[in-house]
Amino acid sequence: GKISAISNGAGAYALPNPPANLAFDFVGISSVAVRWQPGDNREPVVYQVSLASGASSPFLASPALNFTFTGLTPNTILPFSGLARNPELPASSQLAFLASTVTLAEPPTGEGFPEVFRSSATARWSRGANPPETEFLVELSTSIERVPVFTTSGWIRAAEFTFTSLPPQAY
Repeated sequence: GKISAISNGAGAYALPNPPANLAFDFVGISSVAVRWQPGDNREPVVYQVSLASGASSPFLASPALNFTFTGLTPNTILPFSGLARNPELPASSQLAFLASTVTLAEPPTGEGFPEVFRSSATARWSRGANPPETEFLVELSTSIERVPVFTTSGWIRAAEFTFTSLPPQAY
């Protein structure tokens, strides 16, 4: 029988390399700006960098090698993964772990001192959008400049702390 030239055709291609050298241009309370290098790839290649949490960038055409993730939870570990693909072929790299970082904690909002006595005072604050395992450090000073620190709460998860045995000039 006859075999046509088309039926004997086969294609060969190399898989692209995933993004390389992920770096953080900005890490904030609810956003992270990342950039990466293209790896050793030939054009055309597009890249996707994603978070394990499910938030991901769209495939970005080269040379756009950066993306800003927004709407993130404060004080959260963010593992980044990435892959590359050739949009003209059914070829993509393996998903690769690139790096991780932690978003900054949201600063607490002071709710004041609900209990103030001659030798003790309770400070209270709002946790904001921070997860429950966020810890706070409260300092008390005898100076309005807060130097030197008279005493601290130590790292605590509570949203209030009572200082005791206060000197008369404590701020």
